[in-house]
This record gives sequence, C-alpha cells and structure tokens, in this order.
Amino acid sequence: MKNGFRVIDGDGHVCDDEAAYRPYLEARFQNRPLLPHDAYDRSVGGKYGKHHKDPATQLADMDLEGIDVQILYGTGVLAMRRIRERELAVALHRAYNDWLAEFCRHNPDRLKGVAALPVIEPEASARELERAVTQLGFVGGMVHTRTYNHHMAEPCYDELYACAQQYDVPIAFHAGGSEQERFDTFLAEHTLGHSYEQMASTLLVVYGGILEKFPRLQVAFLEGMVGWVPFLAERMDEEYEFRPHDAPLLTKKPSEYIKSGRIYYGAEPDEWMIPRVIEFLGTDQTILYASDYPHWDGDFPNTTQRIVERADLTDENKRNFLGENARRLYPALAGVAAAR
Repeated sequence: MKNGFRVIDGDGHVCDDEAAYRPYLEARFQNRPLLPHDAYDRSVGGKYGKHHKDPATQLADMDLEGIDVQILYGTGVLAMRRIRERELAVALHRAYNDWLAEFCRHNPDRLKGVAALPVIEPEASARELERAVTQLGFVGGMVHTRTYNHHMAEPCYDELYACAQQYDVPIAFHAGGSEQERFDTFLAEHTLGHSYEQMASTLLVVYGGILEKFPRLQVAFLEGMVGWVPFLAERMDEEYEFRPHDAPLLTKKPSEYIKSGRIYYGAEPDEWMIPRVIEFLGTDQTILYASDYPHWDGDFPNTTQRIVERADLTDENKRNFLGENARRLYPALAGVAAAR
C-alpha cells in the first residue's frame, strides 16, 4: 500500500537475458547467440536503473516503492521482435515464459507474469498464450508492436485474439523503445520509439476492427505515455470521415473505440497531460500506473510518491490509477489481496 492506496503495477519488468533462457532451451539452440542487440548503453555505464534476476530483490524493491502486486513484462525479450528465424523465435519466447513462471513462483500472490508471444508465427502465438494462461498461471499476453512479416490487424491473428477473449486475458502491446531506426542517437530513437509504436498499434487495432470482431477483448498500449491519445483520436476521426471504406468493419467513429473502456493506456506518474486525457476519455478507469522498474528511465523508488502527491488528481483518480484499473484490465487479479 501507499498512503492508503492499493498499488498494482500494471507494467513492471524483469531483467531476463540469454543466461536466463538457456536452461529452458532444447540442445540444438544451446551453443549459439540468441538475442540481437542494438549496442546502446542505455544505463550510461550503470548510472541508471538496476539489473538483477533475483525475485527477493524484486519483492524488496516493491516493498520500498509501496507496490502490492506487480505485473511482469520482460526486458531482453523485447529484442526478440528482430529475430527472423521462426523456430528460434518460438523456442525463445517459450523459454522466456518458462523462466518467468519460475521467477513468479517465489511469491505468486504478488508476482504476476504476462506471456511474451512469438508474433512472427501467429498460430504459435495463440498456442503459447493458451499454455501460459492454463499451465503457467499468467494473466495476459504481450505482443511486439512490430514484426517483419505481419502486422497485428491481419486475419492470421484472429486465433490469438479469440484465445485471449476465451480465457478473459488482455493483449498488451509493448515496444522496446528502439524501433525508430532512422536516427543516429539513442536519445532521438527512444524519444519517439514507444509513443510512435503505441500510436501505430492503436491504428491497427481500431481501423482493423479487432474490437468489433472480438467484442469482449481488452487491449493495452504500454509505455508510450498518454498525451498522444486525444491527438490521435481526433486525427483518426478526421481521416475516417473521408475514407470509411478503408476500415469496413467499424460501426462507429474511431474515437468511440478509443473511449470505449476496452482500451487501456500506460501512463508515467508525472505526466501533466493525465487530467486532460481523463477529461477527454470521459473516465479515469483506463489509465494504468506503470513503474517501468527496473529500467534505466524509470523513477524507482519514487513513482508511487509522485502520484499520491499530485494536486491535480482526486483521491478517486489516484485509487483507479494506482491499482483498480489494473484489476479491470487483468481480470485474473479480481481475487488478489493487497496484503504482503
């Protein structure tokens, strides 16, 4: 708890790497490089962030931050979107999920995994989500915002979305932050990376009619801030007015899907746009607190404190932002207690 608020971190991270995956891989992948790297020094020589694979450290830092439950996404796994060897990609995502399940078993009441899905192989993604939910106890599925051979509105992913709807788990879109490969500095690349990828993913989900085809599906766009939401909704409505034939499955304006309550948005604790986005959406129930722990650009251990100290949010806003919205997005958390 933090100042009386239940805190559920809707987008925390673990520090997975090649060493974590290898014990879970079959022999043919053991003696080869596994992950592509962009070689950027994100931590600036270790100055920023933390790097560990210790559940006890994770839990201790959650206590320091005041986090009751943390929804866990990967770090190294985000680079897997660059892998073009399909068998390797599928095997690596599965190995990561097995490793994460073991990590969460150290305290399954507080550590909740989200399955990383090998979107390079749509059918394998659906099978892996089902395995992760039914056998590993995961609470959602994560898709890369970009892969070289498909985009996420193509019909080949209908089985994946149907699986998520069947098991009542969300699909979360999460980028790695270095997808903008047109710049010569990490500063420029990362400035646009997450936000652009979430906007692009929103276009695909909404224009592609995913929410029409799967009426109980919930989706999340994570780590891209939220200031772009009103801009994109207005822009999409304007474009759709002239070309509705390019989005034939829609039955209402794009902005109505964005405001539908079925799309959730990961927000940073000190974004000044949050109250304005709440006003635009007409609800405070789809904005997610995300610590981004333990990444280099997070603000551990001050993220929850920044929220509770905000004068421009009501206590009800804070209660929803810090925890209740995560319970809405991840229905598997309905029975999770706040106690440590």
